Amino acid sequence: MASGRPVAVDERGRKALFVEVKWSELNEREVERLLAELERKAEETGLNGYEKFYGAVTKESSSDLGVGLKRLRKILSAKRLAP
Repeated sequence: MASGRPVAVDERGRKALFVEVKWSELNEREVERLLAELERKAEETGLNGYEKFYGAVTKESSSDLGVGLKRLRKILSAKRLAP
């Protein structure tokens, strides 16, 4: 279940990032449900007036909405942020 707590907050720019990480494979419908739940919980944080960004990292994802761990590793590796 989505925690609803931000991963990162830019108080000066009034932006917040919310990310849910699941160690399972999710299809597009499951990712959509996960992001909707995360968005709902984010509204309870009191960060009114903040621009909110949402993301999902999963073991594998058949959806363009979430990022699978293998794909994330490739992205970070290409930017030299991961081994």
